[in-house]
Amino acid sequence: THTPPTPILSGLVGSEMCIRDRGESLSENFLAQNLQVSKTPIREALSLLNMEGLVNIVPQKGTFVFSMEKPEIIELCELRFALESLALRYSHERNREPFLKDLERLFKLMRKNQKKENQMKYLELDDQFHKSFFNHCENRYMKDTYRMINARVAALRNYISGEVESLSQQSHKQHENILGALKKDNIDECMKILENHIINWLKKVDIHPAYADKNN
Repeated sequence: THTPPTPILSGLVGSEMCIRDRGESLSENFLAQNLQVSKTPIREALSLLNMEGLVNIVPQKGTFVFSMEKPEIIELCELRFALESLALRYSHERNREPFLKDLERLFKLMRKNQKKENQMKYLELDDQFHKSFFNHCENRYMKDTYRMINARVAALRNYISGEVESLSQQSHKQHENILGALKKDNIDECMKILENHIINWLKKVDIHPAYADKNN
């Protein structure tokens, strides 16, 4: 039976992509065996990931995990903050109650999954927390633009968090502060916390083994 590529994407990004080194080759045979599917949906899924910039397909050579240098990551984070801060502001203005309810639900789930053995679940909820800014902002163009970069943000978050210890506790506290500021309708404070949250993510890049030596 032919397996559609869409369900496979989460398996590739959620597990395989986060443990691979940047630029490392991906084996279709290994992925097919690991995910227990044929190579056809693997090829289709890799093609979709290539369109999202998560893998590089080089003819006659193979498929490789995407690679970003620190300047590119900084640019990505700057765009991420620009989009998230405005979406958060619009969501609070236009759909305050359902927005806060959604964030509260996700935050409680994040708190239950802080332990290291639940790391992948926590990171998935972290991603949903930030996506909720766009689910309530009532601007489909902002949502579509964020979708274009979110796959890379999520993959890098998984990659970096897989090596750097004690990140979930820091992350959890920052999400708690964002939610608290929103409940008090203190948008300016919320913007400062969100900016610090994303800048702090860049600091994680600094201490990650793949970047520390040549970028510090």
